Amino acid sequence: MKLFSISLSAIVVVLLSLGFYTHLTTFQKLRKADLFFEDTIVYDCNYFREHPFSDSLNNRLPDYIFISEKQGIQAVEHEEHLKKLYQCNELVCVENKTGFILDTFVFSFPYLTPHAKETLDTVGVRFKKAIKESPLKGSKLIITSLTRTKATVAKLVRFN
Repeated sequence: MKLFSISLSAIVVVLLSLGFYTHLTTFQKLRKADLFFEDTIVYDCNYFREHPFSDSLNNRLPDYIFISEKQGIQAVEHEEHLKKLYQCNELVCVENKTGFILDTFVFSFPYLTPHAKETLDTVGVRFKKAIKESPLKGSKLIITSLTRTKATVAKLVRFN
């Protein structure tokens, strides 16, 4: 029985030692990652106060859809339909511009109506101008989604 207790104690000590070693190794890896990003500037996010702009925006989705349809913008069924609208100049291709860059789109396409593209370009220019004298100078907005088709919305719903 004494041999069993000693063996059990030895096993516990070995397991605990391995656990601490693994933890220490992980910590050292994290520290190396910190050193890699040593020249990265860290900002206190509290400095950039949140503004409750969303409360003043009156852009509910049902209203948006109604207004879009009233202006003749119909839902796009699939990618081929989207390309046809592009060829007819009803949609324009969006590329990286002043103040914003396009992310890799998975469930949308880089097309907008000409008016929407002008609006996005204006937002990018104004964003760049607004941060010109701030510590965020040089930052860009990252556009993660633009135009979706009914097919990509269905995929997105399944994915989420």
